Amino acid sequence: MKTSVSQKTASKIGLIGSISLIIATVLGVGVFFKNGSVFANNNNNAIGVLLSWILAIVIALFTAFSFAEIVTVKGLRNPNAGLAGWSEKMVGYNFGRHVSLTQSTFYYPAKFVAMATFAAVAIFQVYFTAIGTDSSYFKFHAGMLGVDDKYTTLIVMGVAIALIAIFMTANLLSSKFGGVVSKGATFVKFVPILMIILIGIIVGALVGGGLWNDKPLDQVTRVTSVVNAEVGPLEVGGIFRSIPAILFAFDSFLVIGNVQKNVENPEKNVPLSIIISMIIAAIFQMLITIGCITMGTGNPFYLLKAALDTDGYAHCHWAYVLCVVILSVSIVIATLGVINSYSMAGTRATQALVDDKVVFGHKWASKLSAKTPNLGGFVIYTIFICLIFFAVAIPSCILNTSHIYDGFSTLAVLFYFAIYGTTVLGGLINRKTAKNSVHKVGYFIPFGIIAVIGCYFAFGYCVFYQFSTQVAMNPAGTDANSFGFAMVTGASLVNWQAACVFWSAAIFFLGYPFVNDLLIKLTDKNYAQPLLWQKAKRSVSIKSARK
Repeated sequence: MKTSVSQKTASKIGLIGSISLIIATVLGVGVFFKNGSVFANNNNNAIGVLLSWILAIVIALFTAFSFAEIVTVKGLRNPNAGLAGWSEKMVGYNFGRHVSLTQSTFYYPAKFVAMATFAAVAIFQVYFTAIGTDSSYFKFHAGMLGVDDKYTTLIVMGVAIALIAIFMTANLLSSKFGGVVSKGATFVKFVPILMIILIGIIVGALVGGGLWNDKPLDQVTRVTSVVNAEVGPLEVGGIFRSIPAILFAFDSFLVIGNVQKNVENPEKNVPLSIIISMIIAAIFQMLITIGCITMGTGNPFYLLKAALDTDGYAHCHWAYVLCVVILSVSIVIATLGVINSYSMAGTRATQALVDDKVVFGHKWASKLSAKTPNLGGFVIYTIFICLIFFAVAIPSCILNTSHIYDGFSTLAVLFYFAIYGTTVLGGLINRKTAKNSVHKVGYFIPFGIIAVIGCYFAFGYCVFYQFSTQVAMNPAGTDANSFGFAMVTGASLVNWQAACVFWSAAIFFLGYPFVNDLLIKLTDKNYAQPLLWQKAKRSVSIKSARK
C-alpha cells in the first residue's frame, strides 16, 4: 500500500510546530533563573541591567539571523546533524567533527542535567523563595524539605535523575511524546510571563518606579524581610559578566536542526522558525526584565510578594498565594518542556554520530539501532549524561549548592556561542568563495559581522579576563562568579572555585573529541574517516563516509 503525499506531510512538523519546539526550549525559563545574577552583577543598577540585556539580545538576535542563511546549506552528510553539519560545511571537516562530538557529549548533556536539576529544585523548593521558611503549609507540600536540610541537595538530585530517566525513555518509546510536551509547555509558560510583566510594570510604576528611581525592593515596599538590596553605581564589568547568563536564556535556538528531516519544507520553515522564535523570545524577556526593574527586584517571587502581600502597598494574601502557585507550577511545566527538548534533540544528535560512524562505540550502537530506532544514540547519550551528572554531583553534594550545575550549563552555552561565531565567520567567507551552495539571505554580511564580533567578545572576556586575570588578582573574591541561580542553600563559589569549574569544563570540551578519536584509532585499524588530527581529503563523500 502506497503512502499518499498528504499522509507523509501530516507526520512532519510544520512552521507552528517548529516555532513551538524552539520557544519551548528558549523562552521563559532562563529569564526567571538568571535575572537574579544579572541584577547582582550590576549592583541592582537599572541602566546596567538594561544594557546587559540589550547587548546580549543584539548578540543573540544577530547570531540567529545569520543562521537563517547557514541552515540552508546543501550537501549535509546527515540531515539531522544540525549545527555539526552546518559547521562542517562552513568551516571544515575537522571543526565540524569536533562540534558533532562536543554537542552530544558535552553541550546537550550539560544543559540537560542542569535543567533537570532546576526542575527538581523548582518542584521542591520554589515556595521557599517566595514565602520563606516560616510557612509550614508550603513546607509540607514541598516534601518537608527545609532550606537548611543537609539532605536537600541529595533529594533534589534524586528527583533530577528520575526526570531524566522519564523523559529519555518516553521520547525513545514514542515519537509523538516530544511534540505534545513541547506544544503544551509553550502555551503554559506564557501565563507566568504575562503575569510578571503586567504586575511588575503596572504595580511597580504605582509604587515608585523601582530601580529606575534607585529604589530596590526593600525601599519601595518598606518590607526588609523580603530582601535587602542597594542600588550601586554602573559598572562596565558587571554588564560584561552578565552576558553569558543572558545568552543562556536565548540559547538552543538551533535545536530544530537536529529534527530538520522531520520538518515540513525545511529550507523555508527552519530559518523562518528560528527568526520568529528569537524575536518573540527577545520581546517577552525584555518586558519581563523591565517589569522586574520597575518593581525593584530580579526575583519574580519577591516581585509577587512585594506587589500583593505587603503592608507597603497591598495586603492580598490570597491573591499572592494564587499567583505563587500559578508561577510555581508554570515554571515547573516550562522547565519540563526544556528537558523534553534536550532529551529529543540530544538523542537524535547522538544517533547522527552513530550513523556517521564518528563516536567511539558506533559499531555496537548501530546494532542496537537496527533493532530499535535511535536506541544506539540513546544509550551513548545516556552514558554521557550520567558522566556529567555525577562529575558535577560530587562537588555539589560536598558544598550543598547548585551553583556548579548552573555554572556548568552557562559555560556550555558560552563555548557554543564561540562555535556559533566561528560558523558564521565561515558563512561570511563562503559568501566570498561560494564553495557551498546556500539560499542567500539579505543583510547576511552586516548581520554576520556583528554576530561574530559579539560571540567572540563574550567568549574572550571570560577566557582572558573573568576566569584568568580577575581570578589572579582576587582569588578569594566573588566578582568572577556570575553563575547566578542557587535555590539550594549552601556555599557560594569564590573566584578560584569558579575558575576551576570553567577550566575543567574547557579542558573536557576541547580534549574529549581527541580522546574519542584516539580510542577509535586504537580499536579500529580499518577506520576510513580522517581523525581530528588528520587532514580531510576533498574526495571524502557522503557515501564513502558511511561505508
